[in-house]
Amino acid sequence: AGAVASMLVPNIWIIGRRKFDNRAYVLIASIEPLLVLYRVGHLRFSAAEYRGAADLDFRAHITNPGVQGQFSEETLRPFDFLRQE
Repeated sequence: AGAVASMLVPNIWIIGRRKFDNRAYVLIASIEPLLVLYRVGHLRFSAAEYRGAADLDFRAHITNPGVQGQFSEETLRPFDFLRQE
């Protein structure tokens, strides 16, 4: 049987009562001279509203749309979405 374990992070980030994380892409191509390539990523939101750590609805805690089983505007948004808030 599979399982997922994670530690509770205090002061979580919430937008619109949903937990989220941000995904960005960075490649350090060279140290000398320093060459860093960066690509803006996207935000991943939980599928359900977050009501506290004791909430047993895993959709309120998981931000990975692949694990949630759905990809929608509610769970996956461009990084520029933060500028609109």
